[in-house]
Amino acid sequence: MSALRLEPVRLLQAVIVVFVAALLLSEGLLYAPGARPRLTVEQSFHDLGSGRVALFTNATGSFDANLAQSVFAVAQPTPPTDVYYYYDANYPVSFSSIADWFGLTQHLSVVASARGLPFNLTLVDAVGLAGVLRQPPRANTVLIVASGVLPDTVYTAQSDLLAPWIRLGGTLVWAGDTVGRYEGTPIAPGATFGKLLPVPNGSARFLSGIHLGGTGIVYSNRSVFSDAVYLAYPYAIAGGAFRTSDVLAANGRVLGFLDGAWTNWAAFPIGQGTLVDLAAPGYDVVRLSFSLVNLLQSGAWSPTNTLEGASAFSVASNSPFSSVALLAAPGAGLHLCAFSVEVDYLAPFAARSCA
Repeated sequence: MSALRLEPVRLLQAVIVVFVAALLLSEGLLYAPGARPRLTVEQSFHDLGSGRVALFTNATGSFDANLAQSVFAVAQPTPPTDVYYYYDANYPVSFSSIADWFGLTQHLSVVASARGLPFNLTLVDAVGLAGVLRQPPRANTVLIVASGVLPDTVYTAQSDLLAPWIRLGGTLVWAGDTVGRYEGTPIAPGATFGKLLPVPNGSARFLSGIHLGGTGIVYSNRSVFSDAVYLAYPYAIAGGAFRTSDVLAANGRVLGFLDGAWTNWAAFPIGQGTLVDLAAPGYDVVRLSFSLVNLLQSGAWSPTNTLEGASAFSVASNSPFSSVALLAAPGAGLHLCAFSVEVDYLAPFAARSCA
Protein backbone atom coordinates (compact mmCIF):
# COMPACT_ATOMS: atom_id res chain seq x y z
CA MET A 1 0.00 0.00 0.00
CA SER A 2 1.21 3.48 -0.80
CA ALA A 3 -0.08 6.35 1.30
CA LEU A 4 0.62 10.01 0.70
CA ARG A 5 -0.15 12.68 3.28
CA LEU A 6 -0.16 16.07 1.64
CA GLU A 7 -0.25 19.41 3.38
CA PRO A 8 0.05 22.90 1.91
CA VAL A 9 3.10 24.79 3.09
CA ARG A 10 3.40 28.39 4.11
CA LEU A 11 5.00 30.55 1.47
CA LEU A 12 8.00 31.97 3.24
CA GLN A 13 9.82 33.81 0.50
CA ALA A 14 8.77 37.43 0.56
CA VAL A 15 8.78 37.82 -3.19
CA ILE A 16 6.44 34.86 -3.59
CA VAL A 17 4.13 36.10 -0.85
CA VAL A 18 3.83 39.50 -2.50
CA PHE A 19 3.24 37.99 -5.91
CA VAL A 20 0.97 35.10 -5.00
CA ALA A 21 -0.71 35.69 -1.65
CA ALA A 22 -3.56 37.84 -2.93
CA LEU A 23 -4.50 35.10 -5.38
CA LEU A 24 -4.09 32.13 -3.07
CA LEU A 25 -5.14 33.35 0.35
CA SER A 26 -8.84 33.53 -0.47
CA GLU A 27 -8.71 30.01 -1.91
CA GLY A 28 -7.50 28.47 1.34
CA LEU A 29 -3.88 27.70 0.50
CA LEU A 30 -2.31 29.73 3.28
CA TYR A 31 -3.13 28.74 6.85
CA ALA A 32 -1.77 29.24 10.32
CA PRO A 33 0.09 26.12 11.49
CA GLY A 34 -2.75 24.97 13.73
CA ALA A 35 -5.41 25.41 11.07
CA ARG A 36 -3.91 23.73 8.01
CA PRO A 37 -6.38 21.43 6.25
CA ARG A 38 -5.41 17.79 5.93
CA LEU A 39 -6.31 15.31 3.26
CA THR A 40 -4.98 11.75 3.18
CA VAL A 41 -5.51 9.49 0.17
CA GLU A 42 -4.39 5.86 0.32
CA GLN A 43 -4.41 3.88 -2.94
CA SER A 44 -3.32 0.26 -3.24
CA PHE A 45 -3.47 -2.37 -5.99
CA HIS A 46 -4.14 -6.05 -5.31
CA ASP A 47 -3.71 -8.81 -7.90
CA LEU A 48 -6.86 -10.93 -8.01
CA GLY A 49 -5.51 -13.38 -10.57
CA SER A 50 -7.09 -14.28 -13.90
CA GLY A 51 -5.95 -10.95 -15.35
CA ARG A 52 -7.86 -8.80 -12.82
CA VAL A 53 -6.60 -6.18 -10.38
CA ALA A 54 -8.46 -4.39 -7.58
CA LEU A 55 -7.75 -0.77 -6.66
CA PHE A 56 -8.61 0.07 -3.05
CA THR A 57 -8.98 3.76 -2.22
CA ASN A 58 -9.36 5.21 1.28
CA ALA A 59 -9.49 8.92 1.98
CA THR A 60 -10.03 11.15 5.00
CA GLY A 61 -9.90 14.89 5.37
CA SER A 62 -10.51 17.75 7.75
CA PHE A 63 -12.59 19.58 5.13
CA ASP A 64 -14.99 18.82 2.28
CA ALA A 65 -13.10 18.02 -0.91
CA ASN A 66 -13.86 16.83 -4.43
CA LEU A 67 -11.34 14.67 -6.26
CA ALA A 68 -10.79 13.12 -9.68
CA GLN A 69 -9.11 9.74 -9.86
CA SER A 70 -7.47 8.24 -12.93
CA VAL A 71 -5.63 4.98 -13.51
CA PHE A 72 -2.95 4.63 -16.19
CA ALA A 73 -0.88 1.76 -17.49
CA VAL A 74 2.62 3.20 -17.74
CA ALA A 75 6.06 1.92 -18.72
CA GLN A 76 7.85 4.32 -16.36
CA PRO A 77 6.22 4.30 -12.88
CA THR A 78 8.06 7.31 -11.45
CA PRO A 79 7.30 10.96 -12.28
CA PRO A 80 10.16 13.08 -13.63
CA THR A 81 12.77 14.19 -11.13
CA ASP A 82 14.87 16.32 -13.49
CA VAL A 83 12.88 19.27 -14.85
CA TYR A 84 14.70 21.99 -16.79
CA TYR A 85 13.01 25.35 -17.28
CA TYR A 86 14.32 27.68 -19.97
CA TYR A 87 14.28 31.36 -18.91
CA ASP A 88 16.43 34.19 -20.23
CA ALA A 89 15.14 37.77 -19.97
CA ASN A 90 17.57 38.83 -22.70
CA TYR A 91 15.50 36.95 -25.25
CA PRO A 92 12.01 37.68 -26.65
CA VAL A 93 8.71 35.94 -25.99
CA SER A 94 5.55 35.42 -28.04
CA PHE A 95 2.13 34.86 -26.45
CA SER A 96 3.79 35.25 -23.07
CA SER A 97 5.47 38.03 -21.09
CA ILE A 98 8.75 38.28 -19.26
CA ALA A 99 6.91 38.56 -15.91
CA ASP A 100 4.68 35.53 -16.55
CA TRP A 101 7.54 33.54 -18.03
CA PHE A 102 9.55 33.97 -14.83
CA GLY A 103 6.53 33.89 -12.52
CA LEU A 104 5.56 30.43 -13.71
CA THR A 105 8.78 29.04 -12.20
CA GLN A 106 7.78 30.40 -8.79
CA HIS A 107 4.32 28.86 -8.96
CA LEU A 108 5.63 25.50 -10.15
CA SER A 109 8.06 25.38 -7.22
CA VAL A 110 5.37 26.29 -4.68
CA VAL A 111 2.85 23.71 -5.92
CA ALA A 112 5.47 20.96 -6.16
CA SER A 113 6.74 21.78 -2.66
CA ALA A 114 3.20 21.77 -1.25
CA ARG A 115 2.78 18.23 -2.58
CA GLY A 116 6.16 17.05 -1.38
CA LEU A 117 7.31 16.24 -4.90
CA PRO A 118 11.00 15.62 -5.53
CA PHE A 119 11.15 17.79 -8.64
CA ASN A 120 14.61 19.15 -9.28
CA LEU A 121 13.55 22.33 -11.13
CA THR A 122 16.62 23.84 -12.76
CA LEU A 123 16.52 27.20 -14.54
CA VAL A 124 18.72 27.43 -17.63
CA ASP A 125 19.42 30.48 -19.77
CA ALA A 126 19.96 30.44 -23.54
CA VAL A 127 23.56 29.25 -23.20
CA GLY A 128 22.67 26.71 -20.54
CA LEU A 129 19.84 25.40 -22.71
CA ALA A 130 22.32 24.66 -25.48
CA GLY A 131 24.41 22.72 -22.99
CA VAL A 132 21.38 20.63 -21.93
CA LEU A 133 20.40 19.85 -25.52
CA ARG A 134 23.91 18.84 -26.58
CA GLN A 135 23.79 15.98 -24.08
CA PRO A 136 21.64 12.86 -24.60
CA PRO A 137 18.56 13.19 -22.39
CA ARG A 138 18.62 11.16 -19.19
CA ALA A 139 15.66 8.90 -18.53
CA ASN A 140 12.61 10.73 -17.21
CA THR A 141 13.93 14.22 -18.04
CA VAL A 142 11.56 17.06 -18.93
CA LEU A 143 12.30 20.45 -20.48
CA ILE A 144 9.72 23.25 -20.11
CA VAL A 145 9.77 26.12 -22.62
CA ALA A 146 6.98 28.58 -21.87
CA SER A 147 8.24 31.58 -23.84
CA GLY A 148 6.79 30.64 -27.23
CA VAL A 149 10.20 31.30 -28.81
CA LEU A 150 13.43 29.30 -29.08
CA PRO A 151 16.71 31.19 -28.64
CA ASP A 152 19.26 31.33 -31.44
CA THR A 153 21.70 29.36 -29.29
CA VAL A 154 19.70 26.19 -30.04
CA TYR A 155 17.48 26.95 -33.03
CA THR A 156 17.84 28.82 -36.31
CA ALA A 157 16.77 28.38 -39.91
CA GLN A 158 19.97 26.39 -40.46
CA SER A 159 20.36 24.52 -37.16
CA ASP A 160 18.27 22.75 -34.54
CA LEU A 161 19.38 21.16 -31.27
CA LEU A 162 15.89 20.62 -29.88
CA ALA A 163 14.21 18.19 -32.29
CA PRO A 164 17.15 15.71 -32.21
CA TRP A 165 17.12 15.87 -28.38
CA ILE A 166 13.44 14.92 -28.31
CA ARG A 167 13.99 12.08 -30.80
CA LEU A 168 16.63 10.63 -28.48
CA GLY A 169 14.04 10.34 -25.68
CA GLY A 170 13.60 13.82 -24.19
CA THR A 171 10.24 15.30 -23.24
CA LEU A 172 9.50 18.90 -24.21
CA VAL A 173 6.60 20.75 -22.56
CA TRP A 174 5.85 23.78 -24.71
CA ALA A 175 3.57 26.80 -24.16
CA GLY A 176 3.11 30.02 -26.09
CA ASP A 177 3.29 30.63 -29.83
CA THR A 178 3.55 27.69 -32.22
CA VAL A 179 6.63 25.60 -31.53
CA GLY A 180 9.38 26.16 -34.09
CA ARG A 181 7.83 29.27 -35.62
CA TYR A 182 10.46 31.73 -34.42
CA GLU A 183 14.14 32.05 -33.71
CA GLY A 184 14.80 34.63 -31.00
CA THR A 185 17.87 36.85 -30.85
CA PRO A 186 19.12 38.58 -27.70
CA ILE A 187 18.63 42.25 -26.91
CA ALA A 188 21.10 44.34 -28.89
CA PRO A 189 22.87 47.34 -27.28
CA GLY A 190 20.44 50.26 -27.10
CA ALA A 191 17.42 48.07 -27.90
CA THR A 192 14.52 47.15 -25.61
CA PHE A 193 13.63 43.73 -26.95
CA GLY A 194 15.32 40.95 -28.85
CA LYS A 195 14.17 40.13 -32.37
CA LEU A 196 11.73 37.47 -33.53
CA LEU A 197 12.95 35.89 -36.77
CA PRO A 198 10.44 33.63 -38.57
CA VAL A 199 11.86 30.21 -39.46
CA PRO A 200 10.40 28.97 -42.77
CA ASN A 201 8.51 25.69 -42.18
CA GLY A 202 9.98 25.60 -38.70
CA SER A 203 6.87 24.19 -37.02
CA ALA A 204 6.94 21.23 -39.42
CA ARG A 205 10.11 20.03 -37.68
CA PHE A 206 7.89 19.25 -34.68
CA LEU A 207 4.31 19.13 -36.00
CA SER A 208 4.60 17.40 -39.34
CA GLY A 209 1.16 16.57 -40.71
CA ILE A 210 -0.68 18.48 -37.98
CA HIS A 211 -3.14 21.13 -39.18
CA LEU A 212 -3.33 24.27 -37.04
CA GLY A 213 -6.54 26.28 -36.79
CA GLY A 214 -9.53 27.08 -34.64
CA THR A 215 -10.95 30.52 -33.95
CA GLY A 216 -11.65 30.45 -30.23
CA ILE A 217 -9.41 31.77 -27.47
CA VAL A 218 -11.29 30.13 -24.57
CA TYR A 219 -12.49 26.54 -24.92
CA SER A 220 -15.41 25.27 -22.84
CA ASN A 221 -15.43 21.49 -23.36
CA ARG A 222 -13.06 19.21 -21.49
CA SER A 223 -11.46 16.18 -23.07
CA VAL A 224 -11.49 12.81 -21.30
CA PHE A 225 -7.83 13.23 -20.32
CA SER A 226 -8.34 16.80 -19.11
CA ASP A 227 -11.10 15.60 -16.80
CA ALA A 228 -9.13 12.59 -15.60
CA VAL A 229 -5.96 14.49 -14.65
CA TYR A 230 -7.61 17.90 -14.09
CA LEU A 231 -5.80 20.03 -16.64
CA ALA A 232 -7.75 23.22 -15.98
CA TYR A 233 -6.31 25.48 -18.70
CA PRO A 234 -9.03 26.43 -21.21
CA TYR A 235 -7.18 29.13 -23.15
CA ALA A 236 -6.07 28.84 -26.75
CA ILE A 237 -4.36 30.80 -29.51
CA ALA A 238 -6.73 31.57 -32.37
CA GLY A 239 -5.47 29.75 -35.44
CA GLY A 240 -2.90 27.78 -33.45
CA ALA A 241 -4.92 24.87 -32.04
CA PHE A 242 -4.51 21.26 -33.18
CA ARG A 243 -7.02 19.31 -35.24
CA THR A 244 -7.95 16.36 -33.04
CA SER A 245 -8.13 13.89 -35.93
CA ASP A 246 -4.54 14.79 -36.85
CA VAL A 247 -3.42 14.27 -33.25
CA LEU A 248 -4.88 10.77 -33.20
CA ALA A 249 -3.56 9.94 -36.68
CA ALA A 250 -0.08 10.84 -35.44
CA ASN A 251 -0.52 8.38 -32.52
CA GLY A 252 -0.74 11.36 -30.21
CA ARG A 253 -3.05 12.13 -27.32
CA VAL A 254 -5.59 14.91 -26.84
CA LEU A 255 -4.81 16.42 -23.43
CA GLY A 256 -6.71 19.65 -23.12
CA PHE A 257 -9.99 21.38 -23.87
CA LEU A 258 -12.02 21.02 -27.05
CA ASP A 259 -13.71 23.43 -29.42
CA GLY A 260 -15.36 21.44 -32.18
CA ALA A 261 -12.62 19.67 -34.13
CA TRP A 262 -9.81 21.48 -32.28
CA THR A 263 -7.90 21.04 -29.03
CA ASN A 264 -5.61 23.45 -27.24
CA TRP A 265 -3.29 20.82 -25.71
CA ALA A 266 -1.86 17.60 -27.14
CA ALA A 267 1.05 15.18 -26.83
CA PHE A 268 2.91 13.88 -29.86
CA PRO A 269 5.50 11.11 -30.11
CA ILE A 270 8.70 12.25 -31.80
CA GLY A 271 11.20 9.42 -32.18
CA GLN A 272 11.78 8.02 -28.71
CA GLY A 273 10.58 11.22 -27.03
CA THR A 274 7.45 13.29 -26.58
CA LEU A 275 6.31 16.81 -27.41
CA VAL A 276 3.66 18.05 -24.97
CA ASP A 277 2.33 21.13 -26.75
CA LEU A 278 0.02 23.72 -25.21
CA ALA A 279 -1.26 26.00 -27.98
CA ALA A 280 -2.14 28.76 -25.55
CA PRO A 281 -0.66 31.94 -24.12
CA GLY A 282 1.20 31.55 -20.85
CA TYR A 283 -0.49 34.45 -19.09
CA ASP A 284 -2.53 32.70 -16.37
CA VAL A 285 0.42 31.27 -14.50
CA VAL A 286 -1.65 30.19 -11.49
CA ARG A 287 -3.89 27.87 -13.49
CA LEU A 288 -1.02 26.82 -15.72
CA SER A 289 1.23 25.86 -12.81
CA PHE A 290 -1.38 23.57 -11.24
CA SER A 291 -2.16 21.97 -14.59
CA LEU A 292 1.52 21.36 -15.37
CA VAL A 293 2.22 19.84 -11.97
CA ASN A 294 -0.84 17.60 -12.35
CA LEU A 295 0.45 16.47 -15.72
CA LEU A 296 3.96 15.79 -14.46
CA GLN A 297 2.91 14.16 -11.20
CA SER A 298 0.46 11.85 -12.96
CA GLY A 299 3.34 10.61 -15.12
CA ALA A 300 0.84 9.95 -17.88
CA TRP A 301 1.59 12.58 -20.51
CA SER A 302 3.16 10.12 -22.96
CA PRO A 303 0.77 8.85 -25.65
CA THR A 304 2.04 5.32 -24.91
CA ASN A 305 0.56 5.45 -21.39
CA THR A 306 -3.05 4.30 -21.67
CA LEU A 307 -5.94 5.54 -19.57
CA GLU A 308 -7.49 2.46 -17.94
CA GLY A 309 -10.16 4.16 -15.85
CA ALA A 310 -11.40 7.50 -14.52
CA SER A 311 -13.83 8.42 -11.77
CA ALA A 312 -14.65 11.13 -9.26
CA PHE A 313 -15.27 11.04 -5.52
CA SER A 314 -15.88 13.40 -2.62
CA VAL A 315 -14.55 13.41 0.93
CA ALA A 316 -16.72 14.94 3.63
CA SER A 317 -15.12 16.66 6.60
CA ASN A 318 -13.94 14.03 9.11
CA SER A 319 -15.93 11.31 7.30
CA PRO A 320 -13.83 8.51 5.72
CA PHE A 321 -14.32 7.55 2.06
CA SER A 322 -13.63 4.06 0.73
CA SER A 323 -14.02 2.43 -2.68
CA VAL A 324 -12.93 -0.63 -4.68
CA ALA A 325 -12.47 -0.59 -8.47
CA LEU A 326 -11.85 -3.65 -10.64
CA LEU A 327 -9.38 -3.27 -13.51
CA ALA A 328 -7.71 -5.39 -16.13
CA ALA A 329 -4.11 -6.32 -15.35
CA PRO A 330 -1.57 -4.34 -17.42
CA GLY A 331 0.44 -5.83 -20.24
CA ALA A 332 3.99 -7.07 -19.91
CA GLY A 333 6.44 -4.40 -18.78
CA LEU A 334 3.67 -2.00 -17.71
CA HIS A 335 2.60 -0.76 -14.29
CA LEU A 336 -0.76 0.47 -13.06
CA CYS A 337 -0.65 3.90 -11.43
CA ALA A 338 -3.52 5.70 -9.71
CA PHE A 339 -3.57 9.49 -9.56
CA SER A 340 -6.07 11.36 -7.39
CA VAL A 341 -6.21 15.15 -7.42
CA GLU A 342 -8.47 17.64 -5.73
CA VAL A 343 -10.50 19.54 -8.32
CA ASP A 344 -11.71 22.40 -6.16
CA TYR A 345 -10.32 25.66 -7.53
CA LEU A 346 -6.59 26.06 -6.82
CA ALA A 347 -6.60 22.94 -4.65
CA PRO A 348 -3.06 21.79 -3.77
CA PHE A 349 -3.73 18.17 -2.87
CA ALA A 350 -2.84 15.16 -5.01
CA ALA A 351 -1.65 11.58 -4.52
CA ARG A 352 -0.10 9.01 -6.85
CA SER A 353 0.46 5.32 -6.18
CA CYS A 354 1.74 2.56 -8.47
CA ALA A 355 1.57 -1.20 -8.35
